[in-house]
Order: sequence, then structure tokens, then C-alpha cells
Amino acid sequence: MEVRLPRTGACPWAYQKFVRRANDWAIVGAATVDGRVGLVNMGQTPLRATAVEEALTSGASVSEAAALAADGTAPAADMHASEEFRRHLARVLTRRALTAAEAR
Repeated sequence: MEVRLPRTGACPWAYQKFVRRANDWAIVGAATVDGRVGLVNMGQTPLRATAVEEALTSGASVSEAAALAADGTAPAADMHASEEFRRHLARVLTRRALTAAEAR
């Protein structure tokens, strides 16, 4: 299963991930393009952060919208991160991705 956020033309985009080492898989990852946001490792499959997208559409700031990134997710705890830490990472990485996309 995958979530596709295709880059089209000059639309701003960004991807942020948190890893233990540079070549590791993301503990949590957030991608954004043209107001759409996808998250990895926040459930059994990649997912869209619809609460963030809806907040942005309603005129919320990047910080306000990113605070909703963990809404509707079900991250698993493992030896790398607890559920709460993954929720925290989702909010932080979504804010960073949205901010980076705005700067492009």
C-alpha cells in the first residue's frame, strides 16, 4: 500500500524523516506537495494527514495545521520509538515539511 503525492510542475514540495542513522528507514516521515500531506510509519500503511489538509484549506497556519498531524493515526510502539514519540515526530516533521515547501 502507498500514498502518492505526485509532484506536478512548479508545485512546492518537501519530505522530512527522522532516522537513527543516515541510511535507516524513517521512524516517521512526512511528505507534502500542494497542500497534501502524507505520513509513513504512523499506522499499518502510509496515510494522508487529512486533518492537516483540512486545516490548511480552512486557513489555519502551518503550526496550527501541523499540530493535527497525529489525529486519526495508530502508530505502533517498537524498540525505536513509543507511540507518543511517533505522534510528536509526526507533528514536528509535518511542520518542517510544510515550512520547507512554503520556502520553495
